[in-house]
Amino acid sequence: MVAELGSVSKAARILGCSRQTLYTYQQIMEEEGPLGLKRINKPLKRSKNAIPESTEDRIIELTLLNPHNTSIQVMKLLKQENITVSISTIQTIWKREKLNTREMRIKQSQSMSIDV
Repeated sequence: MVAELGSVSKAARILGCSRQTLYTYQQIMEEEGPLGLKRINKPLKRSKNAIPESTEDRIIELTLLNPHNTSIQVMKLLKQENITVSISTIQTIWKREKLNTREMRIKQSQSMSIDV
């Protein structure tokens, strides 16, 4: 949007945020890409009972590689990798990441150019 308007101030006014926020978003976009922007608004505080982020990332990765799989099938795939996670945990992660229906998973997989 900044490139279209030619001014950070104009873009900030239209979006209703500060110029510093736009500069921060531009920096994150350059360094981490779109996923970095997605995770910027997540709370930093994690529950002590939460599963490790690496496990959560693996669940999302398996989901996007096989969007037709059910939570039971994803659980079995994880179990083959010696990762024990309940079905409800997988469903909670899907809900949080807006992947809770098969259509949403397929759409997200296709938007990330992953062959289904």
